[in-house]
Amino acid sequence: MAKRVFIVDDEQPVLDLVKEVLAGAGYSVEGFLDGESMIKGLSKGAPDLILLDVRLPGMDGYKVCRMLKANPHMQELKVCFVSAKTTPEDIRKGRECGADEYLSKPFTNSQLIGIVRDLIGK
Repeated sequence: MAKRVFIVDDEQPVLDLVKEVLAGAGYSVEGFLDGESMIKGLSKGAPDLILLDVRLPGMDGYKVCRMLKANPHMQELKVCFVSAKTTPEDIRKGRECGADEYLSKPFTNSQLIGIVRDLIGK
């Protein structure tokens, strides 16, 4: 069974690109335009990995990550921020929220696939 990845980004072209790249690499991918819809999507079962933008409508990615990691059933869930906010402070804040990795935008397809494989395997 393919590993499941959720991508949360408010830019549809980014969602489409990530879905295409990861589906081509054998992952099952579901996209969401904001954190609230992704949290609702968890009712269908948790993915193996969430790729999470920082800048989102409503609650930002940091808040989404903190909410996930505060839930005992979600603490083991892998989270990777995918963001253009790449200062050392941004990355530190992401790690403090509980993120496992931080991928800077823009990124290459091989960087994306590499991080996903490092976090959850093939």
